Amino acid sequence: MNKLVGVLTRFREHKVGLMGDIEQMFHQVGVSKEHRDVLRFLWWPEGDATRPPEMFRMTVHLFGGVWSPSCAAFALRRTADDNEDMFSSDAVQAVKENFYVDDLLKSFKSEDDAAFMVKQLTHLLAKGGFHLTKWICSSRNVMDSVPTAERAKTVTDLDLDHERLPVERALGVRWDTESDQIGVKIKSRRGCHTKRGLLSILSSVYDPLGFVCPFVLLAKLLFQNECRIVGKGWDEPLEVSTQDQWTRWLDDLPKLEQFSVDRCLIPGDFGIVEECRLHHLADASQDAYGSVSFARFVNTDGDVHCSFLIGKSRLAPLKTMTIPRLELSAAVIAVNMDQMLRRELRVQVKGSTFWTDSTVVLQYISNQSKRLQTFVANRVATIHDGSTASQWRYVNTQQNPADDASRGLDAQSMLDKIRWRKGPDFLWQTEDSWPVTPQIPSLQEKDKEVRKVALSRAIDVVDQDDPIHRLISRYSSLYRLKRAVAWVLRFIKWLRLHRPRNLDNGDKGNQRLTVGELQDAELAIIRSVQRRHYKKEFRDLLAGKTSVQRQSHVYSLEPCVDDHGVLRLGGRLRHSPVGPTCKHPVILPRDSHLATLIVRHAHELISGHSGKEHVLSVIRRQYWVPKVRPLINRILKECVLCRKLRGLPGVQRMADLPAHRVTPGKPPFTHVGVDCFGPFHVKRGRSREKRYGCIFTCMRIRAVHLEKLHSLETDSFLNAFLRFAARRGTPEKIYSDNGTNFVGAERELRAAIERIQESKQTEGFFLSRKIEWQFNPPVASHMGGVWERQIRTCRKVLSSLLRDEVLDDERLDTLFCEVESIVNDRPITAVSDDPKDLEPLTPNHLLKLGHGHPVPLRDLKATDQYGKRWKHVQLLVERFWKRWTAEYLPTLQRRQRWLEPQANFKAGDLVLVKDDNLPRSQWPLARILKTFPGADGLVRSVEVRTATGNHVRPITKLCLLEGVKD
Repeated sequence: MNKLVGVLTRFREHKVGLMGDIEQMFHQVGVSKEHRDVLRFLWWPEGDATRPPEMFRMTVHLFGGVWSPSCAAFALRRTADDNEDMFSSDAVQAVKENFYVDDLLKSFKSEDDAAFMVKQLTHLLAKGGFHLTKWICSSRNVMDSVPTAERAKTVTDLDLDHERLPVERALGVRWDTESDQIGVKIKSRRGCHTKRGLLSILSSVYDPLGFVCPFVLLAKLLFQNECRIVGKGWDEPLEVSTQDQWTRWLDDLPKLEQFSVDRCLIPGDFGIVEECRLHHLADASQDAYGSVSFARFVNTDGDVHCSFLIGKSRLAPLKTMTIPRLELSAAVIAVNMDQMLRRELRVQVKGSTFWTDSTVVLQYISNQSKRLQTFVANRVATIHDGSTASQWRYVNTQQNPADDASRGLDAQSMLDKIRWRKGPDFLWQTEDSWPVTPQIPSLQEKDKEVRKVALSRAIDVVDQDDPIHRLISRYSSLYRLKRAVAWVLRFIKWLRLHRPRNLDNGDKGNQRLTVGELQDAELAIIRSVQRRHYKKEFRDLLAGKTSVQRQSHVYSLEPCVDDHGVLRLGGRLRHSPVGPTCKHPVILPRDSHLATLIVRHAHELISGHSGKEHVLSVIRRQYWVPKVRPLINRILKECVLCRKLRGLPGVQRMADLPAHRVTPGKPPFTHVGVDCFGPFHVKRGRSREKRYGCIFTCMRIRAVHLEKLHSLETDSFLNAFLRFAARRGTPEKIYSDNGTNFVGAERELRAAIERIQESKQTEGFFLSRKIEWQFNPPVASHMGGVWERQIRTCRKVLSSLLRDEVLDDERLDTLFCEVESIVNDRPITAVSDDPKDLEPLTPNHLLKLGHGHPVPLRDLKATDQYGKRWKHVQLLVERFWKRWTAEYLPTLQRRQRWLEPQANFKAGDLVLVKDDNLPRSQWPLARILKTFPGADGLVRSVEVRTATGNHVRPITKLCLLEGVKD
């Protein structure tokens, strides 16, 4: 099921808000027969209580069943999946992403899109037996397009032209459809002056997006104060001081209905959004901590708009906690909110920025060397998992709206303070006007959150059986490797502190690793690798020599051993202000597995899958790997996510032309390509209707035949095909795109031929002329270039003749015939400037046998005129094919593109399926099941398996992510 907060957040993305409801959703989903017995119940027959009750079973899911929402949601998604080919991808996606149980909440960029989606979703869900109704929209035009019976009750009898649109509840959130603003629905309750009553009213304020969380925080603090009193009963009166504050809070509660924010995140007149960034502000006080998030939009003119997204407030625990720890907890909330919003929002977010007014928190986040106490270390690790230190900035308390979430606001302040709804003033300005983060000093050893660790110098050279070395080769992730080694080191330390007889004393220690333990593990891994590859260098340096031997690969790096027994680069930056790890990075061999893990970690997690130079810059901050660029190139080439984001679709050498394209002699239209184009508007009485064109292209001589379609249904195409076959002859083979109309036509055409074949009179005739139909792989328009190019030519002629005029059916038929004649008169061979040369060859030379210069014949007698005329026609045909072979066929020799053969896709390859209707981040993953090599052995189409089933796709729609190894 979708997350409620996610559905509400996506509901705010565009300017037209739309809401609907599935009528009795649970009762539309059946219960399987084997499960019906667990839903037995007793009831009186026909409701007569005087008769003995009888046993009944529910055949559908019931309201109140904890399983019902999940089962109904599954049925809803299954309906979308089963009918995805019949409806737009937007409608299918809306069913999957914009329903919360039976409620639909979706926003649209325009009124036309909303009105269209109402029809699409209504018909789509009807396929699964669901009745989507109770429509309500912020647009009067959209509501006017919805039948009165399908509108929400509040607008059924409403005069849309004069009366005000009502206030609705959107998943419990108050939605004023007239002003298109959302807020909190409040129910006034009085007379509850006990701890139980306080909690009851407090819990009745439903605010999933945290619009009024600063006001609710005041009541939470009152409840917490009551909980501090030892022995206080749930139904005992509140303390006198608490009662006064509670009464004032209850008096202010109805005022919250005046608090609202714009439902749409972007104003209607804002223009084109060029950039969207998320800003999360965190703060804490002695009583509570919280965070608030805003979306900052910048349009093409440089204008800025900020919108409230979500707010959260949490009470500080009853046990006293330091302010820095509370500030750090608020920062964790900010990171979690960022991850949630990025997961749920469908607008493209360019980046996130985090703000805090605690320099101590900034010290913790930027700390790379000190081991921290468990509480702080765990939260810092969470922050590092969801953000980087460079994303965190400082803001003073006066400009921080999260201060309201940590201290609380009364109702009037909620209405008056703009910064809680609109964000701080500096976010509305250019980045140059933002607060400047002060220089954050390094974390001091005396800080009580810094764990005191005794340092030891490790100088022993490990042997070939070093267990850490064996452990390194087992991992493909640097972070997991460090965790594994950290657990080993902790276990060794535990063994040293406990005697064997105390192994079962139950002391398991801290179940979570700290940052300090991970840093110790990293040092142990580095020492293991260095002592394995640089034995001679360590022997020389630990013996007191000032440098290593000249023959050493690291001689020019002036290596030295630090206090931790790690080999570091000497270099010339001793007096620079940069950090010690940057001055003297760790030296690592390029051919070690650890170097591969470090490069992969820098590329994937630190640099955000950036390019080679950026990755090299990140590595050089801490490590020095000689000649590392080839290794970086290899890692980047193997990176699956980079291939997913930037990989190019597959290509293959252009295939040789098939025999039916290059063999002369057969009649025109023996092998044809078929496609449709249009639509064209025609006048029919006072109304206008759509018509389409159907083009039949001869694969040999490139002649075209045009037919008009009244629709794109199978019946219409079959009638067009029969007209074509009656005038041009029945083709042996038809080629077409994989359109649903053509697929249906093939089934019906084959069935018709089989029925006719059952007749003895025509059995021999149709057995020798059975039509073969070949479909190109779906979305492979380049494989139908023969007819696609002719469609372009026909469109060009049609646009020049038709212009903006609207014809009737008869004139459109005439126009199609004229266009057909014009296109068939085009030259297919070179046009010569020499008047002695023959005129260029055209398809009409063979179709009409009347163009060009026919051979003059003597006067024919009545007895031989038919034989002579037949010979004359044969001579013209033979001349056409001779010129076709000599002049036209050589022009097909050269390959225009895709000249070099590429490596074939193989069964088992992991690929990304390109979808032109989706952003690249949403392209589905697939596994290749089968390949279809051509006559030359090169693969140009494959069968893939995605989450929605098996499909045949051309390799031009596939991006290779990970190939199988031979």
